[in-house]
Amino acid sequence: MSSSRLTQVLLVEDNPADARLIREQLTEQSWPNIEADAPTVDHVDRLSSARDALTGDTDVVLLDLGLPDSSGVETLNELLAIDVPAPVVVMTGLDDTQVGVDAVEQGAQDYLIKDDVTPRLLQQTLQYAIRREQQQQQLQQRNAELALLNQIVRHDIRNDVAVILGWGDTLKTHVDEEGQTHLDRMLSAGEHITDITETVGEFIDVLKGSDDPELRPVDLESVLTNEI
Repeated sequence: MSSSRLTQVLLVEDNPADARLIREQLTEQSWPNIEADAPTVDHVDRLSSARDALTGDTDVVLLDLGLPDSSGVETLNELLAIDVPAPVVVMTGLDDTQVGVDAVEQGAQDYLIKDDVTPRLLQQTLQYAIRREQQQQQLQQRNAELALLNQIVRHDIRNDVAVILGWGDTLKTHVDEEGQTHLDRMLSAGEHITDITETVGEFIDVLKGSDDPELRPVDLESVLTNEI
């Protein structure tokens, strides 16, 4: 998946009639809002075959959750376990909408109810899945860069400043009065750098977000008073 354009779809569906219908909807030449050729559809009917059919050119996977060699959300989990290089949209029956919701919680980008699928809905769902996947990858890249910056700020810079402050304290007994004034300024600047790195580190934490944020009611007036 190298762009947001939909050019290659892997359809994993064991029901021949459903597979034929989805293929027809995917290859319609008059998709709305699409100024490109219809995508290529690679079709397999087993999860084991899907593993072999996945390539770096696959833009999105349409996955039926009821296959001969796997069923339910476990089908998705087994597919994701092989580090799928494309977003996955699962397909469920009318009575399995909760399974679709569960699949999204487990890592699918979206789900479709087979009986409700139209060419337009299919096109929109797959396009949005690709875009969300790309946005998530960009977010992961940004967080990796922020983590590196956090490492530099909170560890490398602070460690070097700590060495400077330590040597500064050692020099206090080896300088005259004039030198003491300069040394105090140096130590003050070092402590200021330490404070700045802590502030920058906290700001980076905010940008990265938290996997388990603590949400609780607060007295906004007292918080603002303390911070301002």
